[in-house]
Amino acid sequence: MSPRPRVANTRDEPAGGPLAAALESVGLESWHAPTVHIAPPENAAELTQALASLDRMDWVVFTSAHAVDACCDHLEWRRAVDVGAIPRLAAVGRATAARLAEYGHVADCVPDESGASSLASALTERTGTLSGTRVLWPRADIARRTLALALARAGAVVVAPVAYRTQPVPASSLASLVAEIRSGQLDAIVFCSPSSAEHLARTLGLDGLGSLLENLLVASIGPTTTAALTALGAPPQVEAATPSASALATALAARLLRSEKRA
Repeated sequence: MSPRPRVANTRDEPAGGPLAAALESVGLESWHAPTVHIAPPENAAELTQALASLDRMDWVVFTSAHAVDACCDHLEWRRAVDVGAIPRLAAVGRATAARLAEYGHVADCVPDESGASSLASALTERTGTLSGTRVLWPRADIARRTLALALARAGAVVVAPVAYRTQPVPASSLASLVAEIRSGQLDAIVFCSPSSAEHLARTLGLDGLGSLLENLLVASIGPTTTAALTALGAPPQVEAATPSASALATALAARLLRSEKRA
């Protein structure tokens, strides 16, 4: 029996996390190789104060599973749950909605298409108007402000505390990944955020990723990540149909296992 295709998983998750499990479930080997790590915000009081005011919010919008974790594990959030003060919840896509469900929350608004503009449009359609609506957006420190601008243009009052920081891993942590790539021991590499690709190039002191990844099948979780990879000279050959771990694993398996059968 031939060995399973080996995939470098650059997502910041435990070795047996959601993407790793999804890759393994479709017959691929997930090799743990995070290029970023998630850290608490430098100013924790900002998020604490925002969550202490949940009873004065109309919506909380989540644009990542990390933001869900940062809020739902917070003491102020749990206090709000206890007194029934959680406002309506919106999720940027199904994967984020699924993470909310793991904490026992149902997203009241999930757009058909993932993305900031789609989420803002879905909220407007759901409420009729966002004029004067108070929206809490717990965000990453490097989050693009597209969503906040779209909501503000629609009349919402947006509170956007940093809920977590996305940081590059040390260069020493990438040595094994570079060695595996250059030795030809990997069949593919997957990226789940623009920062996972951008930090890889920056930490290695590279202007782009084209030469490093030229012999690998590159896979992306969605359009924003695809755009970042393309800008770095490594346009992905595989993109998930929807931005979720299962969709990414399915798309990658279809490509890798089909190629294996033809060989």
